[in-house]
Amino acid sequence: MYPFWQNDTKTPKVDDGSSSEIKLAIPVFFFGVPYRTVYVNNNGVVSFNVLVSQFTPESFPLTDGRAFIAPFWADVHNGIRGEIYYRETMDPVILKRATKDIRKYFKDMATFSATWVFIVTWEEVTFYGGSSTTPVNTFQAVLVSDGSYTFTLFNYYEINWTTGTASGGDPLTGLGGVMAQAGFNGGNLTNFFSLPGSRTPDIVNIQETTNVNVPGRWAFKVDGKEIDPANGCTSRGQFLRRGEVFWDDLNCTIKCRCLDFNNEIYCQDASCSPYEVCEPKGRFFYCSPVETSTCVVFGEPHYHTFDGFLFHFQGSCAYLLARQCLQTSSLPFFSVEAKNEHRGGSAVSWVKELSVEVNGYKILIPKGSYGKVKVNDLVASLPITLELGAVKIYQSGMSTAVETDFGLLVTFDGQHYASISIPGSYINSTCGLCGNYNKNPLDDFLRPDGRPAMSVLDLGESWRVYHAEWKCDSGCVDNPGRGRELAGLPRRVEVRLGLRGQLHSV
Repeated sequence: MYPFWQNDTKTPKVDDGSSSEIKLAIPVFFFGVPYRTVYVNNNGVVSFNVLVSQFTPESFPLTDGRAFIAPFWADVHNGIRGEIYYRETMDPVILKRATKDIRKYFKDMATFSATWVFIVTWEEVTFYGGSSTTPVNTFQAVLVSDGSYTFTLFNYYEINWTTGTASGGDPLTGLGGVMAQAGFNGGNLTNFFSLPGSRTPDIVNIQETTNVNVPGRWAFKVDGKEIDPANGCTSRGQFLRRGEVFWDDLNCTIKCRCLDFNNEIYCQDASCSPYEVCEPKGRFFYCSPVETSTCVVFGEPHYHTFDGFLFHFQGSCAYLLARQCLQTSSLPFFSVEAKNEHRGGSAVSWVKELSVEVNGYKILIPKGSYGKVKVNDLVASLPITLELGAVKIYQSGMSTAVETDFGLLVTFDGQHYASISIPGSYINSTCGLCGNYNKNPLDDFLRPDGRPAMSVLDLGESWRVYHAEWKCDSGCVDNPGRGRELAGLPRRVEVRLGLRGQLHSV
């Protein structure tokens, strides 16, 4: 949050109220139009030339000519609780900070130098129909300009409610009904932009989202014909993360991607896979999996593959559980590895830690972890958002969860239960102890070289990942009469491989 309160002006404590007209020291460009006056409106809006008293938000675009910036358009009642501050400033300290932020978030603005900043802060405001004890929100809009270029920062410190009672919200929680809208409206059909989650229950979590890798902060260049978000693309008034894929037509025949390096969108002819279906989402279309499958490692330990095959293996080394293994595939890469350990003796082993590699990050979930993980060898507290939301790490009950935007979900309870869920788009594309996900459980006993394993020990050792510092054993036991039982060789595999003459006793 930028500094506020001291030397600020407050808006009246009036339901649906606004400031008086504020004449700006310089023209501010918004959607290509210069404006010299603004209003600070209690209901989460900074408007140009006209005030906005409307308390129930509408979906953008609005075509009534009203141009405004909406960090959180909802039915605020500062007469019940909270304050709304605003300040136009040319303080050198603030200008220096704003200049630094803009240069950091917009790499092509290396010479930008702020000459003017306008800060609006909603501090601990509650909703219409609430009380002195109902939830509060604190958020901020910061306009930055050098006289030519205009930028807007949204800072979300605390968001707990979305809706006033006159818009259908609950009188105790401020949730439900017609929920808050965040973004920019130019007053016509073409000039608009909505932040993800607007007018949905997800908007209450906006303080956990970002486009600048700072949870709760969003940055935009707003002076051009369309909103230019930092670190992403815009199409049809929606934000797209770098690398995000969508389809541009209702039959999903034109596949588009927000490019990683220049915030531009590239499209080509491409359709959904046989295991996906074309579905609308927001203003775009997406190829969604028609199924998902889950591999589970549990107990001491038992392995249940993507295709439903169950086996038991007591090795205490590190093992590849699942990975995207087709080098020619356009599917996002991921890899999940488990390190096992003996507990209470050498006869059985348990998962000690889980390692997930995705989007260039290595995420380590250790035994006994609750609320903390390692990301690229640095300890971090949950929740964590990476790659502008492409990867999320959070606590789910007693388990730590790693979730991606392409459908991967990995969980580990820090003791004895781990799971890996993947969408149907990965059919025939995985390898590891979790199998190849081809809907055939009878070939889940394959080694990396494609040959059937001679035993469970052979299978485990074939998918072992070597770490010099990790002291371990293969899970073999001294008593040959019990070797097959302790290795957990499944009966159906024993029969199948035995008929082929490839099964040998451990």
